[in-house]
Amino acid sequence: MQPEYVSVGDLFSRESVYVVPLFQRPYVWDEERWELLWDDIARVADESLTRNSPPQRHFLGSIVVQQRQSGVTQVPRREVIDGQQRLTTLQVLLTATCDELEADIVTADSAMPLAALVRHPFAAKSDVEGTYKVWPTNADRPNFRRVMDGVVNNANTIPIDRFAGGYLIHPLISLSTETRQTARC
Repeated sequence: MQPEYVSVGDLFSRESVYVVPLFQRPYVWDEERWELLWDDIARVADESLTRNSPPQRHFLGSIVVQQRQSGVTQVPRREVIDGQQRLTTLQVLLTATCDELEADIVTADSAMPLAALVRHPFAAKSDVEGTYKVWPTNADRPNFRRVMDGVVNNANTIPIDRFAGGYLIHPLISLSTETRQTARC
């Protein structure tokens, strides 16, 4: 096993799907964990803006993956051995950020680089799991896809599962009573 230190951007820029194997526990992060992660990210960003310098490297935790055999027309797969909760949460937070940027005509162009961090734009239509950068366990897939595919209603009208909760906790999300639907993020 070869340890490698990579940024979140570098990790999700790779042509890989991080597949959570069926034996892993389902997604269990809740508001307390989401807030800790978001506060950590916001603190690092604030420090960077205060110093008017590029962000300092910040350790978010380890992730252990193993290469998995993929079909010829599939995006390469890596099985997540450790770190699936962080990977999944980061995908939901990136999607929420992307959706919010895309919803405003002034910031819409800023969403394009983020969209590439949550989806594989050239995945074959027959490769459903290859569309996403992270593919959770079977039990989590319907709720994960609902959030990642951009169908999020007003918080009063949807059942709040853990994925929707992670999306809705994002400080930039200002949901109206209309359904939010995005195609790119």
